Amino acid sequence: MSQTVLARKWRPKFFPEIIGQDHVSKALSNALNSGRLHHAYLFSGTRGVGKTTIARILSKCLNCERGVSATPCGQCLSCQEIANDRFVDLIEVDAASRTGVDDMRDLLNNVQYLPARGRFKVYLIDEVHMLSKSSFAALLKTLEEPPEHVKFLFATTDHKKVPITILSRCLHFSLRAISAQKIAHHLKNILENENVGFCEESILSISKAADGSVRDALSLTDQAIGIGGGSINKGVVDTMLGSVEKYLLNDICKHIASNDATALLKSIDQMAQTSPDYYDALDQLISIFHDIAVIQALPEHKNVISIDDEVFLLAEKFTKEDVQIFYQICLLGKRDLHINSDQRIGFEMIMLRCLSFKPGDLSNNLLSKAIENIKPETPDDKSETALPTKTEKIVEIVSSSEEQNVAEQIDCKMKFEEFKKSSWISVIKELDIKSSLSVIANNCVVEKIEATTIFFTISDNCNSLLNKDHEDELASLLSKYFNTQIEVRILTGKPEGETPNNLKDREHRNKINEAIEVINNDPSIIKFKQIFDGSVDTESVKIKE
Repeated sequence: MSQTVLARKWRPKFFPEIIGQDHVSKALSNALNSGRLHHAYLFSGTRGVGKTTIARILSKCLNCERGVSATPCGQCLSCQEIANDRFVDLIEVDAASRTGVDDMRDLLNNVQYLPARGRFKVYLIDEVHMLSKSSFAALLKTLEEPPEHVKFLFATTDHKKVPITILSRCLHFSLRAISAQKIAHHLKNILENENVGFCEESILSISKAADGSVRDALSLTDQAIGIGGGSINKGVVDTMLGSVEKYLLNDICKHIASNDATALLKSIDQMAQTSPDYYDALDQLISIFHDIAVIQALPEHKNVISIDDEVFLLAEKFTKEDVQIFYQICLLGKRDLHINSDQRIGFEMIMLRCLSFKPGDLSNNLLSKAIENIKPETPDDKSETALPTKTEKIVEIVSSSEEQNVAEQIDCKMKFEEFKKSSWISVIKELDIKSSLSVIANNCVVEKIEATTIFFTISDNCNSLLNKDHEDELASLLSKYFNTQIEVRILTGKPEGETPNNLKDREHRNKINEAIEVINNDPSIIKFKQIFDGSVDTESVKIKE
């Protein structure tokens, strides 16, 4: 006599038995009890979270002989037939195998007929996103205005592939992946009822391996019972899942912290003897580094964080920077592990990368290289167009938090007789200009000088704030600067030459480009980009003026 597998034997028959989908169960229960029924429902979510199960329970609620309610009796002929997949008015369709428009037309030809036995004729279409465009088009009109005796229930693992015209005509319920803790609690109840021996740790391992799917968890449990000869123990589950003993992973972390390559490779060799799942090993290491980061970030909450004692000891051996780098190395290494012909070699290289890469070395080297390569600009004293400056240059490289400061001071005072058109940029730096006048002055060029009157030109797109007060205020500042009475006229036009703002923008761009070149040519940055397949974010390079 064949035995019913756990996934079918323990399939929920009523809404309260469904785990992890309370938001769906409650909404459907309220709708059924209040009589506010929709004609089409769409249930989406990953495999094994209860989409088809909820649809069948809903069918039972709709067709129970005692009436429509959220609590079907489960004893009447309709409930029994639905539970045993023999109810004539529940038409289940696998859209993956019946994708054609002809299949859909055959199905819809019977929609107009009343149900044979039940209250409603229910169409349950699984993996509805697999239907062709023509099938969806054929379904559309019927779905929009179906007969009162027809209900459509759709299930899909990818609702984004369902046309929006179909989605807009359905009540959409998104089912969540179920947490490992809830799955573990569910498995314990089932195993206790089945009188199967188990250990807590093995059940938690199965729950995590199920990745949010109750059906996967029950299938793995069936497999573990078969391998274990009627009981479930940790050794059997670890072998079945290819899991790595936690003490070996803790040892690997210790060897990385102590920079012991010999011991590290020895631990990996010991781990390899059990033919492990290297993806699972990296997942566990990522989890360990995450736990360490949490401990380091919340040292005052150590007593309330549910983390192994061994991890608390590991947290003392790593700096916060190391943990972040190692977490990222493992995460990216997992992504590229499939490229290796031998996964053990790939895993070893990821661990050796953790061993050899030290964030502190990168920081120090980058600082020294940046200081060596970024040199202060020296003005050409002999050139008439050279403009003396009084600035403090600070190149801030956000990605490495390094700064270089260069200060250069030059006395720019001059007599009015020496003032030329090209002198305006140097003079404006000596003036204490504030508020809106600063915007006007920095967008002006000297057009001409007649006696003690200076004529400025400002472009049309910068003169919105200009008024007579600006001329008077600027004349007053220049009179104090040159120690003689000066008049100012500001005209609107097309400035001939470079305004102070234009010069400032050009110098800023030059400094940014210089800083980017220094970063890109730094050996440590080059190595960093090769290791992580990364690139320099030029937006993070800034200049402080």
